[in-house]
Amino acid sequence: MTPDQNTMRRAVFESRAAVLRLLETATDQIATAGNAADVVKHLLLRAAIKAIGAARWGQGWETT
Repeated sequence: MTPDQNTMRRAVFESRAAVLRLLETATDQIATAGNAADVVKHLLLRAAIKAIGAARWGQGWETT
């Protein structure tokens, strides 16, 4: 399993607090990305994590 696949699996099965940490990690990786391809990859990963969180806990879950 790739690191990104592992992150997605964790987003599906872990607690809300853990998913928020995954979201922060993805955001930090965007800031430290070395090239445009990495930025896009991490943006997509962050969007997927947010979508999983919204599916699990409803709209606006990351602000509650």
